[in-house]
Amino acid sequence: MADSERAPKFAPFLGLAGASIAMIFGCMGAAYGTFKSGAAVAAIGPQRPDLVMKSLLPTVMAGIISVYALVVSLLIVGDMGPPPGQHYSLYSGNMHLAAGVSVNCSIDSQYDSKGMNDNSFFGAMGCAAAIVFTSFGASYGMAKSSIGIMSSSILRPDLIVRNLMPPILAGILSIYGLVVAVIISGDLREQLPIYTAFLQLGAGISVGLCGLAAGFAIGIIGDGGVRGVAQQPKLFVAMILILIFAEVLGLYGMIVALMLVTQSKMNVGEC
Repeated sequence: MADSERAPKFAPFLGLAGASIAMIFGCMGAAYGTFKSGAAVAAIGPQRPDLVMKSLLPTVMAGIISVYALVVSLLIVGDMGPPPGQHYSLYSGNMHLAAGVSVNCSIDSQYDSKGMNDNSFFGAMGCAAAIVFTSFGASYGMAKSSIGIMSSSILRPDLIVRNLMPPILAGILSIYGLVVAVIISGDLREQLPIYTAFLQLGAGISVGLCGLAAGFAIGIIGDGGVRGVAQQPKLFVAMILILIFAEVLGLYGMIVALMLVTQSKMNVGEC
C-alpha cells in the first residue's frame, strides 16, 4: 500500500488491532464463562446427574460469545482488502478498531479519504466507550445481584420474581450506552471536525463511566437487598428506593452524553 496522506502505512495496523481485540477478549470472556459454569456443572454432577444436561445452558451461552467475536473479526479482516486502485485509509482503520473494541460492526468504513484526518479516531473511541463501559457495569450488576437471588431463593422461592428488579435495572444501563453509541456512530464521517470528535468522545466516556459506576452500585445493593428481603419482606420497598437512586447515576450520564452529542451537531468550522 502506498504511503500518503490518504493511506498512511500504519492504517492497516489499526484494523488488524481491532480484529485481534475482538477475538482475544471475546475468547477470554467465553473461556471464563465456560470454565466457571462448567466447574459448577461438574460439582453437582455426582449428586444430581439428572440435572447435568439442563445445567449446560450457561456453558453453551458462554461459548456463543466467542462466535460473536469471530464474526466481527472475519468481517474486519475481509473488509481490509480495498478495491483496485484504492488504499486502506486511516478512517477505515479507526472504524475497524472501534468495531473490534465494541464488537459492533454498525460503523461503515470507507476507503481513500480526501485528506489526512484522524479526528474520527476520537469519535469512534467515544462510540466504543459508551457501549463497552455500560456493558461492563450492566454485566457486573446482573451477575452480583443474581448471585444473591439464587442464594436467597433456596429458602424463599416465592420471592424470585419479586427480587428480579436489581438485574433488570442493571440491564437497562447497557441500553443507555447503546442509544448513545448508535447516535455517535450515525454522525461519524471521514472529515470530522476536531471539536465534534472531542464532544463525541466526551459523550461516550460520560455515559460509559456513569453506567459502570451505577452497575457496581446496583450489583452490591441488589445482592445484599434480596438477601435481606428473604428474611424480612418489609425491606423490599427500601431496597427499590435505593436501587432507583443507583440507577439514576447512569441516567445522568446519558443525559449529559445526549447534550454533548447534540452540541457536536452544530455547524462548526474544522479546527
